[in-house]
Amino acid sequence: MHMQVRCPQCGSKIRLEDVQDAPQVVRCWMCRSTVDSFVHDPGPETLRALSSLPQEMSGPIGLLVNSFPEAANGELPAGKQVKLCVLEGASQGTEFELTKSITTIGRLGGGADLEIDDPEVSRSHCAIEVRPEGILLHDLRSTNGTYLRGSRISLFRLASTSIFRIGNSHLQLTTT
Repeated sequence: MHMQVRCPQCGSKIRLEDVQDAPQVVRCWMCRSTVDSFVHDPGPETLRALSSLPQEMSGPIGLLVNSFPEAANGELPAGKQVKLCVLEGASQGTEFELTKSITTIGRLGGGADLEIDDPEVSRSHCAIEVRPEGILLHDLRSTNGTYLRGSRISLFRLASTSIFRIGNSHLQLTTT
């Protein structure tokens, strides 16, 4: 028998496979915070309902407005340096330094924060969100998807040297 719980910090759903043998303390897969009291969440695992309230309407890049209050100042966490390098594709060798806590990536002329030369990339394809506890990669409902290790993702916590693909381009994240 399994149970699904929700992280009190970021709201991510955590599935506990064997409730009787489940540990009393669990780490959230998304924000890495400790979840020590379980509130049963019987809802489906993949359901995502967006509120129609104005403060939670989708912004122009597809992320929810006010979803990231810690990103309101737009600055990276102190001491973080994040770079993105195009490893394969028409923009191969191009390197970008991320200077904001949320940075959008898209094709040339599309209006994203970082633009790469790839016709298979959407105007606002994906976003990288730098938080003190980790770096998240968001697909912004792109036509051709965002891929990590061959699997299409919608939201993923990146490691310090992760490589992901958008369109025909492979990009590598590096942090120091």
